[in-house]
Amino acid sequence: MEALVQQWRDHAALFRRYRQVLPADWLEDRAAEVGAALQARDQELVTLSEAARISNYSPDHLRRLHRQGKLTAMRKGRRLFFRVGDLPRKPTLVDDQPRGEYDPSAHARQVAIRRPHGGSHDTQEAA
Repeated sequence: MEALVQQWRDHAALFRRYRQVLPADWLEDRAAEVGAALQARDQELVTLSEAARISNYSPDHLRRLHRQGKLTAMRKGRRLFFRVGDLPRKPTLVDDQPRGEYDPSAHARQVAIRRPHGGSHDTQEAA
């Protein structure tokens, strides 16, 4: 979202450069609104389970980070609350390719590559 806000601000600057004031003002207003919403969201307190969902880390991992002093949290009774802006974000795999079905021809190529030259164990004669 931060990248989108910055992109809108860049487009607004481009509009201003070409003296397109109304679209530039409109984009800057929208960027300011979204930026303010993001800042408000960063200040919001969430429970441990909600923090786990947002960060993609397990609740146990977040508790461990808090115990180690790497992540600040607020206690209300026995419950932990985290600021959304303080939460680490687990990176997602972009280039991860889903596993396809079994491909017999690909398997045959791999076996052929791994087979030592001179035949297999089945075809070698005993000396």
